[in-house]
Amino acid sequence: MRGGRVFWSEVTIERAADGWGIMLDGKPITLPAGSRLVVSAAALAGGIADEWRSCRKNTMFKPDCMPLTQLAATQLERVAPRRHEVVGQLIRIFRADALLYRHGDDSLGRAQTRVFASPRAKFEAMFGCDLPWAEEITPTDIADGVIEAVEARLSSYDDVTLTGLSVLSSMTASLILAHAIFSGAVTIDEGIACAFIEENAQMARWGRDSEREAGQASCCREMAHVLRYAALSAAGHAV
Repeated sequence: MRGGRVFWSEVTIERAADGWGIMLDGKPITLPAGSRLVVSAAALAGGIADEWRSCRKNTMFKPDCMPLTQLAATQLERVAPRRHEVVGQLIRIFRADALLYRHGDDSLGRAQTRVFASPRAKFEAMFGCDLPWAEEITPTDIADGVIEAVEARLSSYDDVTLTGLSVLSSMTASLILAHAIFSGAVTIDEGIACAFIEENAQMARWGRDSEREAGQASCCREMAHVLRYAALSAAGHAV
């Protein structure tokens, strides 16, 4: 989505054949690829409508201030029409998952083993498998049966869940961690600790980096938006 000048005075929600539409001055919102902004849950429609209502007329609005709207656009125009591609992308992330790698037998490697334990255990319990460990750069050896089981599970998920996993996996370079965050097996703070463990180890050694800290804070907010989007959508699949 691109920003622009606020031209509307009234934001309303209307029942549509396939859900709930958000209207600006009585007209439907059209997304960049031409889809109408229609979502399946009234609670989500209300949250999105509030984002548009928060914009003051004749000011400029930015998509970054509309996280629920952006996630809905991702679901409607990127995930729903291309589910097979999205699943394939998630499988590629899983094959090189960040939580399959550790630094070796040093302080960082031992910290990774400890911090990664909870999300890895959640994933192993889900698929009845033992995830391999690999040293950095060394390719992982994931059994074909595990890949097939993960692909089948991903294909069964609804669009909301696939959207959440896609965003979280891209953010963390880990499908394992994305599952754990989305399911609530780990908190957002724990997820950030996992995703940025090496970066934080470097800052502990060399000093704080304001840009890196800002980046982590941004990821934290994005994770919270994903979980709120899923909660408002009343996603049908537990992961």
